[in-house]
Amino acid sequence: MLLLNSISDNLKNYYRVRVLSKKPIQKIFLVPTYRCNLKCDFCYSRGLENEFKEDMNRKNLNSALNWLRLNRINVFGLLGGEPTEYLYFEELMDLIKIYKMRVILPTNNLFNPSLLKILPRKYIEIMILNYNKEIYSEEQHKRFKNNLESLKKIGFKLGLMLNINKNNYDKEAIVLAKYFKCDIRFTTSCPAYFNNIYVPLDKLSTFKEVMVSFVKECKENKVKAMFSRPIIPCMFNKRDLKNLKPSAVRYTCNIIPVVNPDLSIFACHNIFKRFPNLLSFKNLGELNKRTNLYAEQLRRIPLLPECLDCKLYSNHKCQGGCLSYKQYQ
Repeated sequence: MLLLNSISDNLKNYYRVRVLSKKPIQKIFLVPTYRCNLKCDFCYSRGLENEFKEDMNRKNLNSALNWLRLNRINVFGLLGGEPTEYLYFEELMDLIKIYKMRVILPTNNLFNPSLLKILPRKYIEIMILNYNKEIYSEEQHKRFKNNLESLKKIGFKLGLMLNINKNNYDKEAIVLAKYFKCDIRFTTSCPAYFNNIYVPLDKLSTFKEVMVSFVKECKENKVKAMFSRPIIPCMFNKRDLKNLKPSAVRYTCNIIPVVNPDLSIFACHNIFKRFPNLLSFKNLGELNKRTNLYAEQLRRIPLLPECLDCKLYSNHKCQGGCLSYKQYQ
């Protein structure tokens, strides 16, 4: 029986890695706004609200959605900022319904409960709720849990997102995930363009114990835990890597281009190399060719001197964690 359970766990892990990590369902992200109702010091988009002061206007919104439809992209992700703060959020939800598109919606889940009425459950693939209890006011903490309960009752597919930037984690996230039957996606904080608070490379290895402990506790509570970014395998010994198996770990990633409010492009939501206007690209293949070329240049940079003697690195099976460390370190 134990052998069957072990085989089952490995198969489930393979499926989650294959589907959620290797071949993400969304092929592109839209950022309708970089404004947010929180100021998280570890946020990857910290400071971009000053770079992009205006929300995506109606013209750009319609142009972006039409480009997606012409390229037969039926599923896309939103990013921010806080997407629900978007000036034309209700209009965006209406267009998704009209065009019968599906969207992956990340949110800090602190929106006004009245917003629940305009969320098209049929067309929202999943809502990823960013959980950051340590900065919540008492009212915000209450709203997060109330909105979570309401979303679950309506029938939305939900996941929690936890950012670990200290040598501990809030166990309430696991309690909530277990009670509401949500997966947890988690990561350590990575460097970004505008001096966010992140885990320095020389301190990253000190987080391995808390990461292994987190995955172990999730498994004990029958909560699926998934790393949202590639890990650095040499940080862990073989036993640690084995213990991490229940989570969707991988050593490389496929970058997904990000469309900004002005329709300019970032290579990835953690790689702020800017590319021309979305409409200057004929199709997604042409866009991916440009962004992937830049990502491949970063992958070829050894993160550490030891990488040069590593078979995983030389065989292109490990990229040294999130590529943002190579761009901003």
